[in-house]
Amino acid sequence: MAPEAAEQRLRRRLANDAAIRAAALEECHRRGIDALGPTAVARAAGLTTGAVYARHEDVTELVVDLWQSTLAPQVRDFVALAAATASRDPVVNASANDRIFALHLDPPPALVVGLEAVLVARRNTAIGEVVLPDVAAELAAVGLGAASGDPDQHAMTAMLLAIHLGLALMGPWGPAGDPTEEPIDWRGAFGFFTASSERPLPDPPDVDPDVDEIGGRFPGPDELDGDPTRSRLLHAAMEVMARTGVERATVSRIARRAGVSHGAIYAAFATKDELVAATVRTVSDRLGAQDAERGAEVAARNGNFGAVATVFLSRLSTERRQWQRFRLECLVAARWSPEVAGALDDLLSRLLDEGAVAIGAIFGSALPLARAQRRAIFAASLGYTWLAIVDGAALDTVDWRRSAGRMGAP
Repeated sequence: MAPEAAEQRLRRRLANDAAIRAAALEECHRRGIDALGPTAVARAAGLTTGAVYARHEDVTELVVDLWQSTLAPQVRDFVALAAATASRDPVVNASANDRIFALHLDPPPALVVGLEAVLVARRNTAIGEVVLPDVAAELAAVGLGAASGDPDQHAMTAMLLAIHLGLALMGPWGPAGDPTEEPIDWRGAFGFFTASSERPLPDPPDVDPDVDEIGGRFPGPDELDGDPTRSRLLHAAMEVMARTGVERATVSRIARRAGVSHGAIYAAFATKDELVAATVRTVSDRLGAQDAERGAEVAARNGNFGAVATVFLSRLSTERRQWQRFRLECLVAARWSPEVAGALDDLLSRLLDEGAVAIGAIFGSALPLARAQRRAIFAASLGYTWLAIVDGAALDTVDWRRSAGRMGAP
């Protein structure tokens, strides 16, 4: 083959590789990794399905290639940037905050899909054996897994990592809020959190040392709704989707888990997405009431700051972990499911806006600052759950009661 022809063939191959990756990224962003298929990728790339299979033996290998070529650099850079917001160097801190605020307002698709890839990695061994070690190595590089000689700084780094990851995962329900309202004071909120590194904090809040006890018992299968069948379906939907993701959860598996017939689901819910939306609303309301009761008990004993810390720590409990994973899967599904997006929009708008009023009263914050503080506190539990998927052992080195203290010392 003539050198010119060989070079032309190489350029064409590289161009097709790039087109496949771009199409795969677009499809993942639009419908989620679990729904990715070679036919849709080939169509979007302007190629044949055979051209896709000539490069990747299956969809899993396509996702692995997309991770290594496109997603991993975005996730690694974001983790490093989030950790840098905890820096005590004012120049480094200011630069990191400027850049990460911009990403929260307009996250690139590769970051959105890259964060989702970690959720998929938990349930797909072939993807997990590539993705999870990559991210764990970056977390180790920013110091998450090794407690330093300064436990306060270590706790603050872990907390800010969790917050920024949670905000990125929340997407439109966290970073910007309602654009018709007064802008959220993100800079003020993060300045409030990190300013505590310049002064001694009080001892960690006087809450129960066992995080699992703080969270309280998660409602059982018969305790979510007055209708026993509906209650079991809601509980089963949460459990199954937390393990498999919304896309791959089948109605038959949910029914089997609930101990009811396949038809019982469709007698109660018109579609699977309607079941997901009902689960989001019902479980959130139950846990919200539980948190309010627990918070009131602690506030009576230790004051409002102790109550805020307790509610934050309750989200980290083993009892809540499955629920938090389900909620992360719903944030992914909201990109393509109007029913799930509507449930999250209703829930989080109410929860975050009402919570901002309470936070403002506790910390004496103006509403723009309180809205940012409330969203950050909520996001921290989502980010913690994402981090736990990557490397739960690294989180065990963090004194999360000190992290709770970084939410704002009185």
